[in-house]
Amino acid sequence: MFTDRETASSLTNREITSDLLFRAQSIIETYVGKVDVEVLDSRDRTWLGRATAYQAAYMMDNEDIVYEQIAAKTTGQNDSLISFKDGDNASPWIAPLAVMACKRLTFMNSRSITTGKVSQRRKLYSWRRW
Repeated sequence: MFTDRETASSLTNREITSDLLFRAQSIIETYVGKVDVEVLDSRDRTWLGRATAYQAAYMMDNEDIVYEQIAAKTTGQNDSLISFKDGDNASPWIAPLAVMACKRLTFMNSRSITTGKVSQRRKLYSWRRW
């Protein structure tokens, strides 16, 4: 487990059960794409522990919404309209604080590298060559 009941309760000021913590961790693992045994870095485990605690607190009042929410950007009825954030596939399912914590993970950062030119030689043109 990324965190225990006591730590999660102290972070969120809510009484969180072990079952809820387990379900919250499974959602966080799905979101980040790694299970508990794959994360070895202590800093990443700390952030994942916080994300799990925040997710458990989020699911405490609306766990049914987490599991039953439709995958729609906008939905409405009569004068009521609900729209989720653009570009955020996790918006109704993952707690906003959990998303913020997961952005701090080392393996969630960009994996791009910057490269220079293959050849750094300068090309000198001379009028004598023509």
